[in-house]
Amino acid sequence: MRLRASRTLIVEPPLPEPLAPLRDLVANLYWTWNTDAASLFERLDRELWQETGHNPVALLQRIPAATLSRFAVDDGYLSTCRGSSRRSMRIYPGHRCV
Repeated sequence: MRLRASRTLIVEPPLPEPLAPLRDLVANLYWTWNTDAASLFERLDRELWQETGHNPVALLQRIPAATLSRFAVDDGYLSTCRGSSRRSMRIYPGHRCV
């Protein structure tokens, strides 16, 4: 007898608060056509970005907490992150794909 899962559980590791705008970017498609927004994910971990097939959801699920902590205090990265998030919300106000 083969058992089937009745539910799917998706575990999302916590993001440091300064990186919260990344969740907004993941939740809409702005990052797919804006190279600055997409580069935010690649900058976190280039190798993992390639391994995940440029999938920011998978990247954020698999990236080490130490890496996130390092970027959470990088002023240049955070500035770019906040700017991309603001632009995405101006273009797609309140729009989330998940």
